[in-house]
Amino acid sequence: MATSALLPANPLPPARRSFRWASLGPFLILAATASLLHANWLLIPARFPVHWDLQGQVNGWATRNFWGVYGMLLLAALFCALDLFLGWATLHWAGHPRGAASPARRRNAAWALLACSYLLALAFSFVALLPLRGASLSAANALVIVPTVLIPCAAAIAVLVAWQSHPAGAHPRSSPPPEPHHQAHWVAGVVYYNPDDPSILVPKQFGFGYTLNFAHPLSWWLLGATGAAITVAMLLSSPH
Repeated sequence: MATSALLPANPLPPARRSFRWASLGPFLILAATASLLHANWLLIPARFPVHWDLQGQVNGWATRNFWGVYGMLLLAALFCALDLFLGWATLHWAGHPRGAASPARRRNAAWALLACSYLLALAFSFVALLPLRGASLSAANALVIVPTVLIPCAAAIAVLVAWQSHPAGAHPRSSPPPEPHHQAHWVAGVVYYNPDDPSILVPKQFGFGYTLNFAHPLSWWLLGATGAAITVAMLLSSPH
């Protein structure tokens, strides 16, 4: 048997391989948190707060059972999976109604989504570990600590993405003017609907980021999955 037959016909580019391996990070964080909770199961109170009002008063409780302890981590895994799917789709399926999208721009968008997944995993892990701290960490402290950690991280990610998009000394090329044929597929300049375009994600006409090609069936599946995740999040976070 020829050696070439054992090799993949189209090996992944280095950027995509790196993204694939880095995508494991958020789930490893969540798995490590779940292992820590499991190892300290008896230290978790039988009933612990999970929801606070704006005044910091507890108005929601959970019990020490599977969903009460691990539900937050499962929800985070769902959100991270959606985030990483968007990043993967940006690398593989993102097109441009006026030609190929910039590979650098697609990489930056995908890595920004990956960074958001890391932030989600860290934030949800922090909240999931609160029962182990007992009453020593109040809701007010939690409401201060989480934004203090996440906001600077989010700002750093935004600066990094902007810097990579326009590195020092580089002269960004101007985009070609939109062709009338493709311009007709934009509804109010916001919604893109083009049945002849196989791309699922296309760059927005205004601002940074990508939007869905609503003529592609997979776009609606993605919207449905996002809506389901939000519904589950609301049900799990509602006071009870």
